[in-house]
Amino acid sequence: MGCGPSIQSYNELKAAMEEQAQALEKNTATLKQVLGALTKNNTALITGEAKAKAAGEEKVKPQLGSPAVSSYQSKYKGKGLLTINTYEGEKVDKFVILHFNDVYNITAVNDKNGGGVARFMTLVKQHQHLNPLILFSGDCFAPSVMSTVTFGRQMPPVMNRIGIHVSMYGNHDFDFGEEAGMMLTSQTNFPWLLSNILRPKTGEPLGDALDMCIVNHAGMKVGVFGVAENWTDTMPNPPEGGTKYIDFIEHARVMVQKCRDQSVDLVVALTHSRLQNDRKLAEEVEGIDLILGGHDHLYAVEQREPHGQLIVKSGSDFQDMTIIEVHTDTDRLEKKDGHHGKLATFVTKRVRATAEVPKDPEMLSLVNELSKEVEAKFNIVMGHIAVDFDCSFEKVRKEECVVGNFLADLIRQAYKADIGYMVGGGIRSNTTYSAGPFTFKDVLSMLPFQDPCMVTKITGAQLIMCLEHGLGSYPKLDGRFPHVSGIRFVHDPSKPPGSRVAKVVIVKMDGSEEPLDKKAKYSVATRGYLVEGGDGYHTFSEGQIVVDDEQGHSLSFLLRNFFWQVDTLNRMRKASASLKKIAETKERFGLGNLSSMTAEKLKTAINDVKLAPGETPEDLVIHPKMEGRCLTVEEEKKRQSHHDPLSLTMRTIGEFTQLSERPETARVVEEEYAKSPLAKGN
Repeated sequence: MGCGPSIQSYNELKAAMEEQAQALEKNTATLKQVLGALTKNNTALITGEAKAKAAGEEKVKPQLGSPAVSSYQSKYKGKGLLTINTYEGEKVDKFVILHFNDVYNITAVNDKNGGGVARFMTLVKQHQHLNPLILFSGDCFAPSVMSTVTFGRQMPPVMNRIGIHVSMYGNHDFDFGEEAGMMLTSQTNFPWLLSNILRPKTGEPLGDALDMCIVNHAGMKVGVFGVAENWTDTMPNPPEGGTKYIDFIEHARVMVQKCRDQSVDLVVALTHSRLQNDRKLAEEVEGIDLILGGHDHLYAVEQREPHGQLIVKSGSDFQDMTIIEVHTDTDRLEKKDGHHGKLATFVTKRVRATAEVPKDPEMLSLVNELSKEVEAKFNIVMGHIAVDFDCSFEKVRKEECVVGNFLADLIRQAYKADIGYMVGGGIRSNTTYSAGPFTFKDVLSMLPFQDPCMVTKITGAQLIMCLEHGLGSYPKLDGRFPHVSGIRFVHDPSKPPGSRVAKVVIVKMDGSEEPLDKKAKYSVATRGYLVEGGDGYHTFSEGQIVVDDEQGHSLSFLLRNFFWQVDTLNRMRKASASLKKIAETKERFGLGNLSSMTAEKLKTAINDVKLAPGETPEDLVIHPKMEGRCLTVEEEKKRQSHHDPLSLTMRTIGEFTQLSERPETARVVEEEYAKSPLAKGN
């Protein structure tokens, strides 16, 4: 499968090149603006002039069941306990909570599978007559394709329109930094909770969050507090002064008492923790009635003993919500130490935003307006892939996959490192890209994080420690799961975490293998986020920095650059035969008329980009494959003896790079690259 049209004559070539030049010139300003934004300090876009502009923008008032809370922001700090009055009425024998969490894309990731906030809004309105208390468990500002360009500013009007009453901070709400997160939450019409991640110097909650609030709803007094596991290591832009973490079990006991001291009828914990930690919270902390969690991106409802708390996880990306009936018959209320005890009955219902659910017209109009500015930029085709890229979490967070191999190869080749190291959590889209055109939107949806790549030197023993860490949660889906280039490893899932790596071999560029030397040092190219200890990879930070964050580029930039290089080389290769004839009969065709390339340079370059015997122009394609880089001990036993260990991906990437680095070819490529919108992008 080729990356550009076949050019058979000089006139076609000249027309195509002139058309390409015009297109590049037309798109340069747009792409430079987009790509340039990706390299700026993330908070810069929502501070300074942007901050003043944002402050002056009219807020979109919540439309459903939400109180007039525009003044809540002024009460967040130093104003005492916040009390929210939703709607007045006598105490009823049941009321409804609507819960959701982890919403990143306001449009459906795959419209055929449903989802998207417009469908979600239809479901909210269908339950409006129940006067639900709407609670959100964190993560909305990032990561997504749109937030890569908007830095999360599309979310406040959407979340306001839903009518949320109380929200919990998630780790990704700080992806652009604490100040950026605070700026975004200041544009929302509801309070944000987080009680156990603090600023070290002041002891105040991160993001100026509240630790708890009281909600008077349907005649009931509900205490809501926010608590999280320690995800500070996963923050790509941690606060300059660092953070102080208080154990969520220890702190939850304090918060339960604080709620009970207010004589509440119900205690709700909003959490942003993995399911196993929500289970631990339920098992070890008495006095919580309901745990509404996020962070996992899964749907789960379960009741835990010995205290009988209900745990609810409501999926992700506007695909699910949970309707929770809270039965409040006073005969079912138990008194304990003068305070109300737990309520006896919860009834839950999963509500899905399937493709059959109609899109709410008002929300759809808002989404279209927010999407209009960025969609044109996203639809630019960056390149082509010859095989499906399955980026589902089930693949990238648990097993070797072609896209993980490709990206690990790409980062390794880009920095000429011994090893390329990626993790599944960096591949975000949770969808499959079909073979064919790959757009700017596809690049950013797959790789939304814009931290620069870095290269560090570590010992073989340290590399094994990194692999052990990456496999620590296997077979659970985990963002730290490793994808590698330049090595092949075997692991034993039956062994305890920390002792699962059974074998590691070095795979050289020619495909030959040699044992890993634990004492030798190897250069490892990876995301700067991991080098700085992200996802718990502290061992990387102990290495010797070879390429720092000032020298490195984001992985999405490396991919865009690679696509462009492949496209350029394919065009040159496809034109090779006809261009040779053109060069030989220069008098007839006037080759010198080609702008930006002299006839001599062009002849030399095309001679340099030769096809191998039996090769066609269509052979230069992006076609990674499975290669047994990560195997369990059982899979290793079944590995076929004739398995080719040489990476087709590395051969392809190496060939592209080798071609582009030939002296005369490089001059042509560099001239064209200097004119391209990628030249100053990062």
